[in-house]
Amino acid sequence: MSNQISQTILTNLLYNEEYFRQTFPFLKAEYFPRGAIRIIFELIRDHYNQHSNIPTKNALAISLEQKTNLSQIDHDEALEGIGELEGVPEDLAWLLFETEKFCQERAMHNALSEAIRIQENFEKPLDERDNRIPGIGSIPDIMKDALAVCFSTAVGHDYFDDMEQRWLSYKTKSKKIPFGIKILNLITKGGVERKTLNVILAGVNVGKSLGLCHLAADYMLQGYNVLYVSMEMGEEVCGKRIDANLLDVTMDDIDDGLISEADYMKRFAGLKQKNCGKLIVKQFPTGGASVNHLNNLMMDLKIKKNFVPDVVIVDYLGIMASKRMTAYSENSYTMVKAIAEELRGFAIEHNVAVWSAAQTTRAGWDSSDINMSDTAESAGLPATCDFLLAAMETEELAEIGQQLLKQLKSRYGDKNKNQKFNMVVHKGKQRWSEPDSQCTGELKGANDRMNQKRKDNIEEQRKESMTTAGKMDALAELDDVNGIPDWGV
Repeated sequence: MSNQISQTILTNLLYNEEYFRQTFPFLKAEYFPRGAIRIIFELIRDHYNQHSNIPTKNALAISLEQKTNLSQIDHDEALEGIGELEGVPEDLAWLLFETEKFCQERAMHNALSEAIRIQENFEKPLDERDNRIPGIGSIPDIMKDALAVCFSTAVGHDYFDDMEQRWLSYKTKSKKIPFGIKILNLITKGGVERKTLNVILAGVNVGKSLGLCHLAADYMLQGYNVLYVSMEMGEEVCGKRIDANLLDVTMDDIDDGLISEADYMKRFAGLKQKNCGKLIVKQFPTGGASVNHLNNLMMDLKIKKNFVPDVVIVDYLGIMASKRMTAYSENSYTMVKAIAEELRGFAIEHNVAVWSAAQTTRAGWDSSDINMSDTAESAGLPATCDFLLAAMETEELAEIGQQLLKQLKSRYGDKNKNQKFNMVVHKGKQRWSEPDSQCTGELKGANDRMNQKRKDNIEEQRKESMTTAGKMDALAELDDVNGIPDWGV
């Protein structure tokens, strides 16, 4: 059967230009059985790569005569095989289906054979192993590549031919993953999109993980599956934070034993009735995991738990490793930019929305107006991400339990519209919520205090601008020594 379909593929490569165009990029010599059939395919491949056109039988015969590394038996069988290639009309759809099936079966056969070879080599004593054979850790990637074999005929979006499809995409929100908070949906036109990298920027201990935990709980309540990857907090710690959000209790209530086991289970029973999405929390060592680890985790979850996430939250990007660069070998700009690019590529590959977080510089820790330049470690992060949301917490805002959020970058809309807005923060319950009417007076008072503090700082800086040199110049202009003021010099 394999030889028959192989013969059909070779024949149509020569005589069916449309078939050649759609299948040739996906065909590999290793899919064909050794001997004459593989030799003929290699002749077709080499001719096309060199001359950019489909060869004739005569061209194949001439190329065969020029090959010097073949035995006489292989040469004669290949020449006979070339002579048997005769064009017979076939249904194109059937041909494409059977060819794709052939490639998938051969790819899996080759992958399993290679995995067995690697396993057998691994079981040998160390001094008897063949170092040319890959290590056992390469088996998942080999199987992944084999499972990914398919014919993708998409070559891009045609601006005119695909205008109707484009219009429908404007009207549907299928690619959007909405928030549970109105203002966040407003500024993102209905939520974040799949295949994007979205980042929360904040100072130390302001609430980056709080925001990410809130998003995880928010998405779960809407029925989305969430994968939470932590590079610093333990899995149980993350779980407790999300417990506090979803069960509407504080973390202190959990720590202090104010929630009984019966109450805990009762609240969970009510939560299950809401048809929530699934959540998987996985911790990796700080700086010890790259996108390669995430890819392997995605594969394991799909195989072992049949779990495919819609949203992946990485807490957080700055303490990941890069799959392309070794730690401490590059400056922070290059390293963080590389990690951001890899995470965004991960989002595209797996069709998920990725959320992460980043630190501000020290100047941004207590700032009431963070800018993009306050991003610590690398300006490459804002350049790469799709959405950058800064969270600020001054003493005045902390007093009334609020934070100021600011859009620094958005590919979802105009970041200057609703650029700044306040968010109520329930730190005990790891939750964001929008301010209600009762918060208006408190917010106005906090803003007035912030504005007054800003004016006081400006006045203090103005006074300090009179340097010692300026004071001495003023002193020199005085005629009456007895009228010298006390400058404190």
